[in-house]
Amino acid sequence: MDKYHAQKDDAFTLAEVLITLMVIGVLAAITIPSLVQSFEERAAVSQLRKTYAALQQAFKLAENENGPVASSYTTVSEYAKALTKYLPVIKDCGTQALGCAGKYKLINGDNYVESQEYYNVEGYNTAYKVVLNDGAGVYIFFSPGCNDSAYGSLYYKNKSCSLLTVGINGAKPPNLFGKDMFFFCNTTEGIVPSGGSSTSYCHIYHNASCKNMSSNGIGCARWVIERGNMNYLHKDTTW
Repeated sequence: MDKYHAQKDDAFTLAEVLITLMVIGVLAAITIPSLVQSFEERAAVSQLRKTYAALQQAFKLAENENGPVASSYTTVSEYAKALTKYLPVIKDCGTQALGCAGKYKLINGDNYVESQEYYNVEGYNTAYKVVLNDGAGVYIFFSPGCNDSAYGSLYYKNKSCSLLTVGINGAKPPNLFGKDMFFFCNTTEGIVPSGGSSTSYCHIYHNASCKNMSSNGIGCARWVIERGNMNYLHKDTTW
């Protein structure tokens, strides 16, 4: 009888099992989203660095074949075709959208105003758009002669060839600058990520554009490339 009672006392009751499962469920609800978020951000950092390396290499190869970017091309299509020749392109939309690009928003999800054409990549018909074999979208804005009249005096070493943007998952959501869409500068000396504490890197306006969730996210590319994280998505940051 004593043996029977000992075995019975060692067993878990239904209430105990339910409480244990509830605790496990609560812990899972707390930890799994943060783990998923961390994984997604690490994947985004890796994807952006990979695409940036490919763009740098393509720029060098195109320049070796065709000469300096400032004097070798007269249209965005000429420049884009020369550059993308050395990229693993699986879809070429030219200056149309056709599923290659989307309409992008601020880090916090707010809309840009319609007049800010660089942000509505889908509807900007002078940007050349391609999708790479890993799903990344590359959107090329080009000023012939590398003399962008709107922003030329503010770009890296004053040699602006306009902007180039990378959507790490193409037209797929969330389509937010600083999260899956990033700005780079086309310059006569190569392609450089926007952002930073120094005006020598890209556009002076980009210096303060990746510090908090209410910023426009244009300057986040350099943060991701150099620091290897996306901490600005969770807290105010400083360069």
